[in-house]
Amino acid sequence: MPWPSPARRDRLRSWEATAAALTGPLYAVAGAEPVFQGGFGHSGSGADRTVSVAVRHVRPGADVEVDTSDEQPWPGGDDWRLTSDWLHRVTRPGELSFPLTVTADRWEQQVPVDGVPVPFVFVGDRSAWAAAGEVGGRSVSLSASGWPSEGLALRSVPPVEVSSEVPEV
Repeated sequence: MPWPSPARRDRLRSWEATAAALTGPLYAVAGAEPVFQGGFGHSGSGADRTVSVAVRHVRPGADVEVDTSDEQPWPGGDDWRLTSDWLHRVTRPGELSFPLTVTADRWEQQVPVDGVPVPFVFVGDRSAWAAAGEVGGRSVSLSASGWPSEGLALRSVPPVEVSSEVPEV
């Protein structure tokens, strides 16, 4: 087998390379500056590869991550995934006590994306939430703590406007 293998050559090893492989724009919270790099990843290879790139906004007592993916939205799977994302926001390692009682709301909300209203599904509460919607055939998901969902709007952002600095939390 030649080195590196085709699958290994196809790996995206940086946020910048992954953002460049994403077809279409990234999304960020409108009016929230600066925009920082969040997570990134991919699965599969070649024509079957899906790419996911996130940006992050941080302010005192709050942060939100917006993930843009060329993966097709999960039909019927969003409630489970959103609940999982929300639980990661509201629990901290070592802070759980049992028995555990969890209460979360689910709501739908129109979120303007570049000024066009798009339906998003939210799971969580006022202190933390996760949301997902479809924009141009791609998945856009958010997870937030301390960030209100009311008045939320997204805007497209070119990768060159995203800071590689680590935000102070």
